[in-house]
Amino acid sequence: MLVRAVVSALAAAAAVWAAAPESDVVVLTTDSYDKFVAENPLSLIEFFAPWCPHCKQLAPEYEKAATELKGLASPIPIASVDCTTQNDLCERNGIQGFPTLKVFRSGSSSEYKGQRTAESIVSTMKKQQLPSVSTLTAANLKEFSTSDRVVIVGFFDKDAGAAKKVFEQVAEKMRDDFVFGAIGDAKAVKEYKLTSPAIALFKKFDEGLAVYSGEFTEAAVSKFVTDSSMPIMDEVGPDNYELYMKRGLPLAFFFYGDAEQRAQYGPLLESVAKDFVGKVSFVYLDASKFGGHAPNLALREEWPAFGIQDNNKKWPFDQDKELTKQAVHDFVAGVADGTLEPTLKSDPIPETQEGPVTVVVGKTFEKIVRDTNKDVFIELYAPWCGHCKKLAPTWDELARTIKAATDDAIVVAKMDATTNDLPPSVDFNLQGFPTLLLFKAGSNEIVSYSGDRSLKSLLDFVRANAVHADKLPESVEETPALKAEETPVLNADERDEL
Repeated sequence: MLVRAVVSALAAAAAVWAAAPESDVVVLTTDSYDKFVAENPLSLIEFFAPWCPHCKQLAPEYEKAATELKGLASPIPIASVDCTTQNDLCERNGIQGFPTLKVFRSGSSSEYKGQRTAESIVSTMKKQQLPSVSTLTAANLKEFSTSDRVVIVGFFDKDAGAAKKVFEQVAEKMRDDFVFGAIGDAKAVKEYKLTSPAIALFKKFDEGLAVYSGEFTEAAVSKFVTDSSMPIMDEVGPDNYELYMKRGLPLAFFFYGDAEQRAQYGPLLESVAKDFVGKVSFVYLDASKFGGHAPNLALREEWPAFGIQDNNKKWPFDQDKELTKQAVHDFVAGVADGTLEPTLKSDPIPETQEGPVTVVVGKTFEKIVRDTNKDVFIELYAPWCGHCKKLAPTWDELARTIKAATDDAIVVAKMDATTNDLPPSVDFNLQGFPTLLLFKAGSNEIVSYSGDRSLKSLLDFVRANAVHADKLPESVEETPALKAEETPVLNADERDEL
């Protein structure tokens, strides 16, 4: 939301909830919070800190959404809580980071799952206001089918009760993402040339309509909705990157340097993308904004460029070869069918290990980290990450303490995850920096660390989880704790991020 100095002052003193001057976002305090939640059957609340850069980025979008939702026939209020002045409220709601958005329905809260744009906030909250499946008639079907970017309508006659029940179960699970409706009008079924039971997915892109009339199981219907609701090839950025991550498919990036390159190669790539719907997602990426992501795919920052990423696996298309339809198709097919091996990025193997922390690179990860004779506690970091820099002296001290006590039965290590890849054998999706993982001796079970970053807390974690924990000292001198914050994987100083 838009937070001004005057709003913060009012928030600290207000005895009742009220909208800030010239703002449609309601400012909540300890005194007004319970009344607001009780009086509004549906609302959205942002928990923020004024110093948080992501909160500042969200502010104008949140304000715009508040104004639009206030103007609905059935208004949906949007509010905010400043966690620097209303700490009790934030603790009560279990807030761990900023901003955190929560949807409140009849006094109960759930995580807001939309994107942090005005359009997505409005769309998500409108969906929350609707039943999971709206009952439609022939008179309102057309208007309903254009009410959102993607609208799913089930056509069910009186004999399709079982199929309709499956549809309703899928709708309940996906209601945060899509608008669902159902109609039994025989005239409507005939008008759309469908045979009950069937599903029509209306969308404001590509061909505009996708139809399903296959087997009605939750898995099959969910897959149809997921596969058909995404554009054949869309521009990707901060507002929709998470959607592609949630989709769980390999992501094919086309980096273009200017509009001319986009226009030249777009039709070629989109024609290939049509052959891999449901297998690989294709996206455009503006290299002038997000070119810094290319090295994450083992690509040079030269445009155009094409590569595929699937969690920690990546396949760069040879930049010395021409991007032709056949070459791209063969490349993507190799990734999709598993015949093309992923590329493993790696720094040169260190000639010697200097310092208390063992330096790991891509080529030595298997040998060092997955050594079943040892417990290995590794930090995955980025050189530009501020949280990683703050952790460095404590991580060195942890390594010295453990090395002296265990004689390398427990190893403390680090790897620059911007220039080195996790091997495909490691089933872990890196989300932020620093990421701290313990690989247990024997089983190689991965235990993720999420506590504060004091020496004592880190050592307590190792003591509680390492196989060779009996070799550790019982206590160490306490050091100041560092809040367990993460820097998103694609962040880099002032660099644009996905």
